[in-house]
Amino acid sequence: MIEQSPSGWLARIFSLDLRSLAALRIGLGLFTTGEILHRMVDVRDFYTDEGVLPRSAITGEFANYWALSLNMVSGAIWWQVLLFLICAVAGLALAAGYRTWTANLVCWILVLSVHNRNDVNVDGCDMVHRLLLFWSLFLPLGALWSVDAFRRGATVLPRPWIFNPASAALTLQMASIFFFAALIKTGAPWRKDFTAVWYVLNWEVFVTPAGMWLRQFHDLLRALTIGTMIVEGVFPLLLLVPWAPLRVFALLSFISLHVGFVVTMKLFMFASIMIIGWLSLMPGWFWNKLGVGCEWTEAWRARFGRLSAWLPASGWPGFSPLERWPVAWQRFVLFCLIYVFCWNVRGVLPSVIRVFPAAINPFALILRLDQHWLMFAPTPISENGWFVVPGRLASGRFVDVYRDGEPLSWARPNRIADHYLNRRWRIYLWGITRVDRPAYRKYYASYLCRQWEARHDEVLEGFDIVLMHEKTNADYTVSPPVRLMLFEGAKCH
Repeated sequence: MIEQSPSGWLARIFSLDLRSLAALRIGLGLFTTGEILHRMVDVRDFYTDEGVLPRSAITGEFANYWALSLNMVSGAIWWQVLLFLICAVAGLALAAGYRTWTANLVCWILVLSVHNRNDVNVDGCDMVHRLLLFWSLFLPLGALWSVDAFRRGATVLPRPWIFNPASAALTLQMASIFFFAALIKTGAPWRKDFTAVWYVLNWEVFVTPAGMWLRQFHDLLRALTIGTMIVEGVFPLLLLVPWAPLRVFALLSFISLHVGFVVTMKLFMFASIMIIGWLSLMPGWFWNKLGVGCEWTEAWRARFGRLSAWLPASGWPGFSPLERWPVAWQRFVLFCLIYVFCWNVRGVLPSVIRVFPAAINPFALILRLDQHWLMFAPTPISENGWFVVPGRLASGRFVDVYRDGEPLSWARPNRIADHYLNRRWRIYLWGITRVDRPAYRKYYASYLCRQWEARHDEVLEGFDIVLMHEKTNADYTVSPPVRLMLFEGAKCH
């Protein structure tokens, strides 16, 4: 007889439905492939020695010996493309559930490798991505709706859910993202003036036209600020209530919040990976209401049969080789869960460092379990800006090197978000404006020189890197832009 629902308070809270894990596997695999192919567009710029951060910089002044990366083996573009393609194929294998655990492991290793190669263009989306890949290593993602499950020939599952330390870890990890983000939001715009959403929507580097239009409704923005704090601070606790309808309500609220992010800000990738994570927590009650069962239909059996015929035989008899050492890996997962919880608590209460000292940080840095859920905390960004790189040619003419030699102009772009080439460039360029990252700017200047010499015949004698910097004010005004010098006197010869 199939045990349809878990019994016991803890099991009802921390068990995960196999249909939800199948949705996690498919979403995570497709996301990994799409995300890595998106990075490949700028592979030369961000991951080779010809780009903005050569390996000599990482092994020199930016050395981080805990950040292991296969991408550091070579600075040649062919090596980077090879690793990217392997990761993309592994993502597709994960989505199909073909050699699921091996595909998951390959994706996790290569995603960490890319993040460690250039951490300037890494954001919260990437953090969630690598954490989901890590916790998924200890869950039976291929138990349902997968090539592996089809080849095992199991037609009746003993139970459609799983309860173990890994299922608890994934649940608490997803809940902690919003919960700790809300605790860190201590600034007046979040807790007193309720102007936080106004500030966020004035950061036009990531704002859509819909978000710019919404800025005129100040009362609505205050209500949205309060609503965001409630959803982030209170609703994660609903995931710990053993009543399925309430859990579904909380998860759908999270998903709705991310849909709002996508409409008003250029956060599609972040919203996508978060929604994938929320779907993994959907209880069986949700799938039953949708009429989605665990049984193979004839149509899907035929589809997986055709797919399986094209693929070599799977190597693992179970969901992963970790099945051979169940006690060992469960203890390891439990240790990682406690470690991550202490890491997040320390982020809210720095005094905890005495109990959880920085000396044990390397464990998190090697596995990339390090996490910081700032999300416009403690106060939202009150800045905005666009880049101008005035360069002087040998003829004496001035051009904008940032815009590939177009006439120099200090005028404000119609849409600042469109001033940046794509999402990765937005993250990178805004990242090097930080006061703690001035050293990265000289490598960006060297990159601009190489790009100019490769594309133009006329000699570029020198240039500056300038951020046209705007300040957002508490009285719903924006200060006129000022020229903020990021790098002065760059020479190309």
